[in-house]
Amino acid sequence: MRILEELERIASHRLEGNSPVALCYDDEELSWLELSSYSDRLAVFLDRTYPGDRQAIVVYGHKSPWMVVAFLACMKSGHAYCPVDSYYPTQRVLRIVETVANPCVLMIEPLALDESYKPLSLTEIKKLVNFSSDRAPFNAASLTKSGESAHCSTVDRLCPLRDDETCYMIFTSGSTGDPKGVQISGSNLWSFTKWISDLVRSSPHSPFTNDYQTQIRCLNQAPFSFDLSAMDLYLALISGGTVCSIPRHVIDDPKQLFNALFSLNLDVWVSTPSFVDLCLTERDFDETHLPGLKIFLFCGETLTNRSYDKLQQRFPHADIYNTYGPTETTVAVTEVLVTPEISATEQPLPVGKAKPGTRICIMDGGGGLTATPVAEGGAVAASVAVAAASCEGEIIIAGDSVSLAGYFKKPEQTARAFFELNLDGQTYHAYHTGDLGYLKGEQLYYQGRMDSQIKLHGYRIELGDIERNLLQLPGVEHAAVLPSYRRGQIHSLTAYVQCVQFAPDKVTPDLTSLNDPALDEAKLAQLLREDLAQLLPDYMLPRKVVFVSDWPMTENGKLDRKRLEGLV
Repeated sequence: MRILEELERIASHRLEGNSPVALCYDDEELSWLELSSYSDRLAVFLDRTYPGDRQAIVVYGHKSPWMVVAFLACMKSGHAYCPVDSYYPTQRVLRIVETVANPCVLMIEPLALDESYKPLSLTEIKKLVNFSSDRAPFNAASLTKSGESAHCSTVDRLCPLRDDETCYMIFTSGSTGDPKGVQISGSNLWSFTKWISDLVRSSPHSPFTNDYQTQIRCLNQAPFSFDLSAMDLYLALISGGTVCSIPRHVIDDPKQLFNALFSLNLDVWVSTPSFVDLCLTERDFDETHLPGLKIFLFCGETLTNRSYDKLQQRFPHADIYNTYGPTETTVAVTEVLVTPEISATEQPLPVGKAKPGTRICIMDGGGGLTATPVAEGGAVAASVAVAAASCEGEIIIAGDSVSLAGYFKKPEQTARAFFELNLDGQTYHAYHTGDLGYLKGEQLYYQGRMDSQIKLHGYRIELGDIERNLLQLPGVEHAAVLPSYRRGQIHSLTAYVQCVQFAPDKVTPDLTSLNDPALDEAKLAQLLREDLAQLLPDYMLPRKVVFVSDWPMTENGKLDRKRLEGLV
């Protein structure tokens, strides 16, 4: 598998002399030499214990470096890995384990399973790989000791995954309540990793100087069970760098979080926009205190103009990228380097142009397609409109990032979501995203989910449209709109709003009235509705406005809409 071959090549340059750190988490570190050797040894055990079955293996834990040891060991021994976060509810974890249905479970953290499973605990894994708890230096000389040559020959006999096989499986929420396992192949992962690595290397403020002497440090905010983590994990590893993971309990404590961020010496930031919004509440979150931070990569949610503007003011010499892509298309498939000029003229911000090997199409209500040109060049057939500007429609993603196998053990859902698409006389594997968007030239603009459309009093309403207009109002920091139900029917809309926390020296003329301490929430809600009425028709106006002091996030760093609903 190409990604493993490349990681082995990179590792060979990191095994010489004093091997640098590959993974750091809290007070735990593993060097490149340890990562390579431990994953080899665990792979040999898996190969001997489960020869030839090539079933996916659940890896249970949080962000420990040993999770990554397990991921690589799985792939090296011919198994896809399925990361499941220990912060998940137990019943959800057990449903995933039952769905995967492999007796082997690698438990980096404890998990109660019945006797039908044959789990391997972290203690047992460490014993298998000869881990020394005294943290004595682990050096290249140890690899020549007695028995290691036999071990190396055993590693050579391993049968790792092929590029056309599933290399990891991420479970996402399903519309029926059952998690869906999205299967990503080795070729999918390599296409994504090569692209994101090339993007960072060619960025105007890239931290890279050459292939192997630069030890970049990438932030890992998302848990490994969220596909965004593949962006920082494989970007760092394919570059011979360091993955700097911040655990959930630190993220939940602002003091610990900022102490951690200021001590990690980060070069590349990968997160959801909601997470950076949280960080922007800290006055010292800027390039003075994080001087090495030169690249920001955002994915998973909408990056707003306001968030970009605040971040750009704090980090004027950093490159800020907006990206887009569903789990089913391997993390992200578009990118744009946002500039102050783009933010001043484009609202919402574009999510960018397609990566090489990917075509973005907009499917209108009649099934007509508007497509981006071939990224590598080439003629475009007259039967497919090339995007100059398209109407809003469903975003279709086609190309080498689209999951080959679809959803695990769900053939009907796979058949509905994935299909073969002919463009320019070439057949692409394609995916119905269920997202709304439009094209302007090569740039894609995301407009929300198709299933966020509702019907109220006979009018079809896109909730994301209301949210975008709320964010245009002065003083509104975050906004979400949800339908309110009565007897099973939608009867009104509720807006959830977080306003700017004002300081007396920060008030602008537009925000003076909102800063009035005598202004109660009812009056503020009335003012917001009056301002919103200048932008939207009456039938789209929320009946109720709920002010939120703390914007709730899921374990993946996205807005938690269910917790918002619970506030009413």
